[in-house]
Amino acid sequence: MRQTFVLCLLAFACDGAAPAASDAEPPDASPDVPFAPTPHAPPPPIPFGGGAVLADAKLVVVTFSGYAFADDAEAMAAWLPTSQWLAAVGAEYGVGTPSVLANVRLSQSAPSFTSTAAFTAWVAQEVGGDLPSPPSASTVYAIVFPSGASFSDPSIGTMCNTFTGYHDAAAARAYTFAAIGTCPKHVAGLTDTEQMERVLSHEVLEALTDPFGDGWAARDPDDAWSWLGGGELADVCSGYVREDGFLAVKSWSNASAAAGLDPCAPDDPQAIYFGTTSASPSALHVAPGGTATVDVTGFSTAPTSEWIVDVVTTPFDLAPTVTLLPVQMNDGAAATLTVQVPASAPSGSAALVQLRSAHANDTSYTLEPFVVRVP
Repeated sequence: MRQTFVLCLLAFACDGAAPAASDAEPPDASPDVPFAPTPHAPPPPIPFGGGAVLADAKLVVVTFSGYAFADDAEAMAAWLPTSQWLAAVGAEYGVGTPSVLANVRLSQSAPSFTSTAAFTAWVAQEVGGDLPSPPSASTVYAIVFPSGASFSDPSIGTMCNTFTGYHDAAAARAYTFAAIGTCPKHVAGLTDTEQMERVLSHEVLEALTDPFGDGWAARDPDDAWSWLGGGELADVCSGYVREDGFLAVKSWSNASAAAGLDPCAPDDPQAIYFGTTSASPSALHVAPGGTATVDVTGFSTAPTSEWIVDVVTTPFDLAPTVTLLPVQMNDGAAATLTVQVPASAPSGSAALVQLRSAHANDTSYTLEPFVVRVP
């Protein structure tokens, strides 16, 4: 969508450890009987909206006075164009090789913003002042905020609390810009520098693949992937990779998903892809006071130890009661998801339910999402 946020409730790198799993050993595999994964339907592809993709983006990295990681932000921007990471996550969508137009270190401290509209106006003012101008539709201003920056909006909350970054575009597609937060301890196990790199890679990738809200993103209200963060490529994946000393997020690959592989790229060929699958549509239409049940099955591409499925519910304007029994899962194991909608639920209300599969102490996970909607 035009304005996409890295929401802690919806995006896939929030604080908190993955749920604990049992110490069960992988199932025995007889050498005479090769492991046969449980069939799992590929998720729907992220669609192309028919609009713009930035094949020749011009990046401008903007930091504020005294920012501790300015060198790293600029070095990462220089690394991006020729990285294996960008080729793995962007090439299939038409992303070409970007270039760095400029690195700008502002003499001012980061201003305080109480709305995204105020930030948009400030960016326009700076484009006419300290930032390279005139911009083009291929220009991406990546504006990196220091830890503790004061940035909030009535509809999305506060930076480093409910969101860590977002991207948007100026009127008439004059240019694209992104707010990049530096959020210590937001993702367990990452350094402060890596926290910034995670958001920078996320927002730059989505600015390249969906700069004006008509590129690569899921926007069907009956497609649960559309409700994840913003439905853009990096919104629907968890995890990250490290390359040449930099950390970058994993992002959705339609090609991998269609092949039945882990759709979150770059893929680790040594990793086992596992999760849950069901024959139910990802949109559950449930009347007030009604109940929906979904038969869920576990799958893995190779023998693996038992994992736990964590049920995460995001109540937009609907607060259903959601249970999954059992929560322990392995290839071929069965469970039942039950969703109960309050009798007082208004027509048109909705909630997002995510089944997140993870091994113990693993901050990345695979997921199966459902949107619950009241007719």
